[in-house]
Amino acid sequence: MRKIGYLAVVALLVGLLSVPADLIAQQRRLVTIASGWVVGVYYPLAGAMSRIAYNAKDLNIRATVESSGASVANAQLIGAGDADFALLQNDIAYYAFSGTTLAAFNGKPVKNMGGIFTIYPELVHVVATQASGVKSVRDLKGKRVVLGPQGSGTEQNALQMLEVHGLKEADLGKAERIDAAAAAEWLQRRAPREVVCFPSQSETVTGWVAGMGIDLPVTIFLR
Repeated sequence: MRKIGYLAVVALLVGLLSVPADLIAQQRRLVTIASGWVVGVYYPLAGAMSRIAYNAKDLNIRATVESSGASVANAQLIGAGDADFALLQNDIAYYAFSGTTLAAFNGKPVKNMGGIFTIYPELVHVVATQASGVKSVRDLKGKRVVLGPQGSGTEQNALQMLEVHGLKEADLGKAERIDAAAAAEWLQRRAPREVVCFPSQSETVTGWVAGMGIDLPVTIFLR
């Protein structure tokens, strides 16, 4: 199974998109963009959006970028009114809005958000050192696996991939919830025979491998 998602930008609907035009014209309004962990891709993307918004004088807004746990955490921030804009995987946005699938949203739909635009498609990757012998998701049983940061879409997609292939988190040797930089360090230095990563889908995985300085032979497969 190949899972393709999209990175989307959503906004807090109440009090943001309904601001009177005459008030907006009077002063720059400070808004927040919930992004992701600093070493990931969402954070610099949000930074670029902030600069574009600042340079667009007719918008009259000044956007600050907040680091976060990414998609799941961002949906919760929108729901609580603690962020004005957020970057979310489209599947996580759907679960949040409909209040389904994930424990974080079951029976607790986030109805005060709306999509603005999508940025790019995302594929779910699994990266394993060749020394690990991992060639499929089922081979992850008993391995130390990096699922992604707590509260991220990467984490949720990793858990979903395990479930589809008949595995649970308890079947893993150990589950790590760390960011992309720490995952690369685990792959490279600590236990290359047992560590497998679900790197952030927001990154080109070959670029992630090269950019993080991983010089071990690796196996990359899509699911």
